[in-house]
Amino acid sequence: GIWENNFVTGTAFYSDRSKEILGYQPDDIPQSMNAWVAMIHPDDVEIGRRAIAEHLAGRKPFYEAEHRFRCKDGTYKWIQSRGRASFDANGKLTRVVGTHVDIHERKLAEERLRESSEFLDNLFNSASAPIVVWDPLFRITRFNRAFEQLTGRRAADVIGRDLPVLFPPERVGELMALLRPTLAGEPWQGVEMPIQHVDGSVRLVLWNSATLFAADGRTPVATIVQGQDITERKQTEL
Repeated sequence: GIWENNFVTGTAFYSDRSKEILGYQPDDIPQSMNAWVAMIHPDDVEIGRRAIAEHLAGRKPFYEAEHRFRCKDGTYKWIQSRGRASFDANGKLTRVVGTHVDIHERKLAEERLRESSEFLDNLFNSASAPIVVWDPLFRITRFNRAFEQLTGRRAADVIGRDLPVLFPPERVGELMALLRPTLAGEPWQGVEMPIQHVDGSVRLVLWNSATLFAADGRTPVATIVQGQDITERKQTEL
């Protein structure tokens, strides 16, 4: 849909398509900026105000806001509003011209993805087994609560750091040599690895791994490892 607010004549124009997106007939909504502002969901009004203020102040090249408009049936639909202001020779605002784009399905998909992501995050963090994820450069990207308990380290302190931070320093070279084949997709099943606690003590962990690849099936994007603390078991065996 196309719209224009003219601040010289005090008139406004909203195309039939802008109205049709929301289920209205051409004569259902007056050609008035205030009428359209009144249709914005109360929780989203400030979003538009901030966006237009940023644009008019010259901090943004365009006005852009994603907000919900009330449809004819009383429901709300997500619309992306974009526009650009024009000024006269004296720098006075003359008009703002823009578009309305129906992004409702995209927003719903984003919400489903967010909910799914939150579910997976909760599942990841509530798992009783220590789980760590690293990227192809062996930088830690995920670190669950069970791993925090195992190492005495907070996830915020290790995410983004190199994997060797988890190992006894004197064994880093040996252990990294064992880890590199995982990038080629070689899985680990029941590999014993020492993990150093922040207090200097060492726990023995039984690791299982899987490597995730990009759509081409060849490019590694992440390795995920689940561990089981077997320190007490090994001591009992000894």
